[in-house]
Amino acid sequence: MDTDTRGGEFVGAEGWLESGFRPGNQVEALVNGDEIFPAMLEAIRDAQHSICLETYIYWNGEIAKEFADALSHASRRGVEVRVVLDDYGCSRLDDQLLVEMRDAGVGIHMYRPVRWLQLRRSNHRSHRKLMIVDRSVGFIGGVGIADEWNGDARNRSEWRDNHFRVAGPVVHDMERVFDQHWPGDALAVGSDCPANMEPKGSLSAGVLASEPLQNHYEVAMVFATALDRAEESVHICSPYFLPDDRLKRALLAARERGVSVVVVTAGKHTDKQIVRWASRHNWEDLLEAGVEIHEFDPTLIHVKSIVVDHLLTIVGSANFDVRSARLNDEACLVVKDRGFAEEEERRIAEDLKRCSRVSLDDWRSRTLWQRLLDGAANLLKAHL
Repeated sequence: MDTDTRGGEFVGAEGWLESGFRPGNQVEALVNGDEIFPAMLEAIRDAQHSICLETYIYWNGEIAKEFADALSHASRRGVEVRVVLDDYGCSRLDDQLLVEMRDAGVGIHMYRPVRWLQLRRSNHRSHRKLMIVDRSVGFIGGVGIADEWNGDARNRSEWRDNHFRVAGPVVHDMERVFDQHWPGDALAVGSDCPANMEPKGSLSAGVLASEPLQNHYEVAMVFATALDRAEESVHICSPYFLPDDRLKRALLAARERGVSVVVVTAGKHTDKQIVRWASRHNWEDLLEAGVEIHEFDPTLIHVKSIVVDHLLTIVGSANFDVRSARLNDEACLVVKDRGFAEEEERRIAEDLKRCSRVSLDDWRSRTLWQRLLDGAANLLKAHL
């Protein structure tokens, strides 16, 4: 595949990745829960040495039980299983499932427990969604472990999302990112199960991770760098489209250069209506500049992806919003390959068929009550 036909114009983004771009990777897109959950569960059941799982969302339900059972069974047969759960995002998880996993020998770390006397620190959450099995296969994307993601986005109860199965040297970087949040030593099985750095495919890819509380703003920097380098097109899919001032200026500057900018975001079926209100408050200058904004109609679209110039693709846990840029710990996969970028653009094109485009006239014709709601929500923009 063509990995860099235009001479490395995204080199500015490379320095923010864990180990730059590594060649020799294979990345497979998994679309919606019907593809994602079976692939992840199969990897857990086939694990021989180790499983590393970090997630922001692990809620009650059938999928939660399936994962708990699979992880517990893996641990009982001698696989080293380590799980990092964000304390706030996983607050809806039944304690009994935690007891079941711990009794089976699963190591569980509740990341950054919420404490009222440390509200500033507690506002910085781990939004990452990573799984690494046997140091050779990785999963990364936007999916949480919950029934809301089950199905195929056929109705409002089946959320729309993508996850990615990864093989190749970049999986080593995914494990390094997981280790950032694990409180103990790295894998005890490391000597018996060395990281597999052999080429598995033809893709050039890197891992992007940020920790704003530690003054690491890599996600914001790479997003901005990619937009600044854009020459032809930018495709953005994010359920919560609420860019900070730097990213918004980059979008407007791209339009001034003649770059096509297309945004897909959540419509009326959203789990965070206040974010949608705040988002819409900020659309006027974007719409005036010719940014296309499309709202997904059938259900919540939870996909997080950016494709720039049909070449650079960023997928993972980060939304195109203030929280991902300035507050949350995030993890993304960055792929520099024309074929992969065009595949992601085709997925976005399919989603666009199920969207309603918002025109400048539509935005200006909002009711007074809606304008008041949007404006009030925007006052909380820095914390949403």
